Amino acid sequence: SIFEHNYSISSGAGLRLTTDADADLIKNVDFTRNTASANGGAISGGIIKNIDSTKFISNEANVSGGAFDVYYLNSLDNSVFKRNVTKSSTGGAIFVNYGIDDIKNTLFENNIAYSGGGAISLADRAFVDVIKDTIFRGNKSLSNGGGAIYAPASSTYISRMLSEIDGAIFDSNI
Repeated sequence: SIFEHNYSISSGAGLRLTTDADADLIKNVDFTRNTASANGGAISGGIIKNIDSTKFISNEANVSGGAFDVYYLNSLDNSVFKRNVTKSSTGGAIFVNYGIDDIKNTLFENNIAYSGGGAISLADRAFVDVIKDTIFRGNKSLSNGGGAIYAPASSTYISRMLSEIDGAIFDSNI
């Protein structure tokens, strides 16, 4: 499936999940050049159980989550995030409100956030549990730091924020 050149005057130009909606599996989908005036250039809202073998290329959000802004994601595997952008806030590729259990075999490259988390930004108290065999390359935060991953200093769950990193490569993130 392909979601390309979609625009939303609010959030989720490709897919918008309401607060009580879930998506079980997003697999083999290309989200390219989608733009949201608020959050989640390609996807916004709800809970996503699994994203597998999916590409997020050149999506843009005016606020948070250039590729997506979701409440919770169980598993992200074999996916690509390139050149996603936020214009005024955090999470060049991903903004997550509660957490992500596993990120595996995924590439985050050249994503840009205006304010924290060139690749991934976590809301206060959010977490990423496991990052395995994943590459973070050339991601940028224009302010507040976290070229690859940004977690707010006010996080009260710092011990749970990131439990395991195995085989990940962090290269030239600013």
